[in-house]
Amino acid sequence: MKHTHTPRPWKVDQLADSDDINAFVNAGDNRIDLQANSPIPISQKEAENNEWWEIEQQKLIDETNANARLIAAAPDLLAACEKALELIYQFGPRNVNEYENVKNIQQAIQKAKGGAT
Repeated sequence: MKHTHTPRPWKVDQLADSDDINAFVNAGDNRIDLQANSPIPISQKEAENNEWWEIEQQKLIDETNANARLIAAAPDLLAACEKALELIYQFGPRNVNEYENVKNIQQAIQKAKGGAT
């Protein structure tokens, strides 16, 4: 069975903020929902410390937004890896370090296509 993904472009439709902790990525007709989990205070004192709460919430919002951007870039990153591998195969690796890079690119492509993790 061939695994395919929604054709690009994918784009971030909405980033999370303090009013709405959801970020959305549009992938064609699909919409991917990412939600920042609320920080869980480890003590009542921390729960009452509003500054701590706001800092932790902002960290989670920032992480959620970074994840949304990465997901939106995934099809472009896959295409770039495939093109890079094609060029390396065409011209050949120039040194030992490129052999390791070829392996990393192959593994990333396989992972993106549902192969090895």
